[in-house]
Amino acid sequence: TKKPSKGLGLSIVGRKSGSGIFISDIVVGGAAGVDGRLMKGDQILAVNGQDVRNASQEEAAAVLKTATGRVILKMGRLKARSSTSNSDNESASSMEETHTVTMVRRMDGFGFSIVGGHGHLPIYVKTVFSGSAADSSGLCRGDRILAVDGVSVEGMGHDQVVAMLNEAVASVTLTLQS
Repeated sequence: TKKPSKGLGLSIVGRKSGSGIFISDIVVGGAAGVDGRLMKGDQILAVNGQDVRNASQEEAAAVLKTATGRVILKMGRLKARSSTSNSDNESASSMEETHTVTMVRRMDGFGFSIVGGHGHLPIYVKTVFSGSAADSSGLCRGDRILAVDGVSVEGMGHDQVVAMLNEAVASVTLTLQS
């Protein structure tokens, strides 16, 4: 239940290209945290019956902010998918959209944060800080990280990917899908 002066206790992130609004953070003690059913990386499909699958992050945020009282969220949680379920066309189109960026670590790090990696969810770029190495490299919010320095992150947990990024001392090369 959301009180009029309070939020739901969650943060959302949208993909740069493609649709989907995902939970990027859950506030401990907030309505979502107390409820306990939501996880980082869950996709919000509808808010009080209003479909947000194709909404922008700003549109979804507005719907969530104006909702009061008992808020009903229809959620999606990705499950692990076998690689044999991909059609040749799907694999080919995914391959065409991949690109790499290389960035040099600065005093303040690479300058981006990630979301996902919970329950076999993909890893996405959550935030790119203005003026950072990540910003200069062309990394964008919503990019899906496929590999770090040539090592696939598919099936890895959030903490594992953070550790890989922290271990990259001088520079890091990311393989991305936009």
